[in-house]
Amino acid sequence: MKKVSDYNFSRISAFVDGELPADEVKCLISDMNEEPELKDLYFSLIEISEASQNLKPIGYRQQIANISLSNLLAYFSQRIVMPITIFSVGVLLSYSVLNNALNSSQPNNAANLIQQSIASAEAKQIL
Repeated sequence: MKKVSDYNFSRISAFVDGELPADEVKCLISDMNEEPELKDLYFSLIEISEASQNLKPIGYRQQIANISLSNLLAYFSQRIVMPITIFSVGVLLSYSVLNNALNSSQPNNAANLIQQSIASAEAKQIL
């Protein structure tokens, strides 16, 4: 395959973009009939042009363009506030469960000790 010159490449590119003047279009079509490399380049550029129209943008520019206070607060809430809140609720629930378990056994022991003290023979003698 022969290498296409920069001049021919720019003419075909302008033709694909619809920017080539009408008188040069006739000349280019004539050159394409004589040189199959130009015709191959034309069809390759058409394919690239059609494929690039279906591409979606990467998104960074769009995300930067969409930055607003509400978006920043939503991101902050989702990434920082929610996990900290869930962790804190878990810690509080764990503490309350442990606290209830430890405190529920202590009052019974204290109450039993008081009952034993009152019912003892020494307490009855003092009263």
